[in-house]
Amino acid sequence: MKRLALAALLCGALGADFAFGASAPFLKQVKELMQAKNYSKAITLIAAELRSKPQEYQLWLAMGYCRERMQQKKEALDAFKRARTLNPKIPGINSRIGSIEEILKIGQAGKEDEYLTPEQKKAKKLFAKVIKDKGYGRFDEAFAAFPECVDLNPAYLNGNDEGVIAAGLNFFQEKLERGDRNARFMLSVYLYFKGDYTGSEDGLNKFIDMKPAPELIEKAKKYLKLIVDQREVQSQALSQAQGQAQGQAPVKVPIKTNVKTAGTVVGSASWTTAPAPLSPASSAAVQAENAMAGVPSESDREALERSLKADRSLAAKEAETLIKEYQTANQARQGKIIWEIGMLRTGSAETLSFFEERLASKDYLVYVFSLEALRKIGHDAAPLAPQIIKGLDGVKDQRIVNALNTLGRIQASDEETLKYLAKNLSSGKNALRNVSFKSLVRIGEPAVPFLIEEKNKTTTAEDSKQSLAQIISQIKGISTDEAMQQ
Repeated sequence: MKRLALAALLCGALGADFAFGASAPFLKQVKELMQAKNYSKAITLIAAELRSKPQEYQLWLAMGYCRERMQQKKEALDAFKRARTLNPKIPGINSRIGSIEEILKIGQAGKEDEYLTPEQKKAKKLFAKVIKDKGYGRFDEAFAAFPECVDLNPAYLNGNDEGVIAAGLNFFQEKLERGDRNARFMLSVYLYFKGDYTGSEDGLNKFIDMKPAPELIEKAKKYLKLIVDQREVQSQALSQAQGQAQGQAPVKVPIKTNVKTAGTVVGSASWTTAPAPLSPASSAAVQAENAMAGVPSESDREALERSLKADRSLAAKEAETLIKEYQTANQARQGKIIWEIGMLRTGSAETLSFFEERLASKDYLVYVFSLEALRKIGHDAAPLAPQIIKGLDGVKDQRIVNALNTLGRIQASDEETLKYLAKNLSSGKNALRNVSFKSLVRIGEPAVPFLIEEKNKTTTAEDSKQSLAQIISQIKGISTDEAMQQ
């Protein structure tokens, strides 16, 4: 029933022929992809179209539909709200938004599970074991199991890996340097997870040249095929953006591929793409941005940058509207506005200024709601780390725990933040120690130089040195003893 209601909402707004302001070939392609349940590719094409038509509410509605079918609830909510902002009279849109908001409420994880597929539920359970094994230093087991999590639910490549990918890369790189030739395969897999398709492709081809067992060759070829597919998605996103910027039909942009199949090299082009710095399951906008490195024309790069900036600008404008509404809203509505601004995930100057004022509020709920919103915004909220820390002395532990957790979620790596987290590692209270530990692990590589320096200070207590070494171990995928030597 839920799926039927959602389909009715989409069809009612878009019409049977998807009659909105995009070109006919584009409409036909998106419609076919959605009917084939190829939502990932549909998202890529819709995102490219939105860069030139951000005011088309039907596009946002289609994006929301695809995101929800991909179990990306937060992104779906964002898209549906943008559609409603552009057209408040969409039939059924308010109930759809309300339904997703209920799912995303804090403490409703069990209800969220009702919407997970069997594969996603299995992935969630397996990922919990991966994190547990990683925490106990069982790196071989943890990093060997993570690819199955990704197979079951690719959303773990959307920045939801809790540092597993970075630690896995370090772990297998060190194994390879120590002479373990079999580590090349797993290192290549983790390079793919990172989005470094060129590095992954080269490593997989070298692994095949080693003539490993047939079943391992098949696994390597599977990832080589995935790399080809991801480059195809990048190429399509790029061609859409180029065509829109130049006012002409898109021309497909070739991306160099060097894939070995049955002893031959297939796929070649005159341009190469730089390694994508984010995961292959990242948003279409980011994928297009990554693909820019393969465009020889400066004007094409500028066109893509303008379109990406326009997309971010729309979110910033919506946040600005909500901030103005906040000034005259009642208390209940103010709390919801804070949440809605967080869901826009924009780190615009106006947004950060707004939350800087909220963090100074004496109202505990305003402070808590603001921290939750900042966690949604993510790393773009890192400049507010000093304001989060300010005034925490003498407050209740729960407020400090909330703040420490937020510092990790926004991956704030400034010196003041790292010192504050390190100080709480030696707290006499378990809750403060545990959340500080987890936050430093989430911050990851940027925290390592500080952690090593802190560990090696003669004034650092022995138990604190051990904690710091364990964090370094978690981040780098090495044993605690090896971390102690660094």
